[in-house]
Amino acid sequence: MSAWEPPGQAAASDEEVVEAARADARHFELLYDRYADRLYRYALSRTGSTTEADDIVSETVLAALEKLGQFDPQRGAFRSWLFTIATRKIADQRRGHRRFWRAINRRWRPDPPAASALDFVLQEEDRVRVHRAVERLSEANREVVTLRFVAELPIAAIANTLGISEGAAKMRLSRAMRQLADDLGDDLDIR
Repeated sequence: MSAWEPPGQAAASDEEVVEAARADARHFELLYDRYADRLYRYALSRTGSTTEADDIVSETVLAALEKLGQFDPQRGAFRSWLFTIATRKIADQRRGHRRFWRAINRRWRPDPPAASALDFVLQEEDRVRVHRAVERLSEANREVVTLRFVAELPIAAIANTLGISEGAAKMRLSRAMRQLADDLGDDLDIR
């Protein structure tokens, strides 16, 4: 089914399309077509990452589709509502990144000497788990993680070392960190 347009009109208003999409979600395609590129450009300008911008657009569109029944045209235009969702998704992502980095940084910093043999064993088990998770990364991702957390190099130096752009280094590191978080699960305090 192609995007819905009311008969005899050049273009339906956002509010008309929202009403049609509430009855049949397939009509949401027209709203997607109208706003996906603008959402992407906005997310890219805020995040600086094509991967993160793609994620933001996907999450925003999915949230808008799921909450379409909550949209109230009396409170503002659809596009304002949509970009409010995108702004919140970007803020959520940034909060998640900060929490994640703090958790990873805590794991990679040497701990003070253990107060007891049990503390030492537990800390050693944590180090072994993190080390094994890093070993499961691809060679390229393992290299960028090692340069960042073991060598403590900034992104610019990592990019220079690997002969890639800073953006590529950031993207590779971000993907590696997501994989580590998935692999280590709830044992990392990233909430």
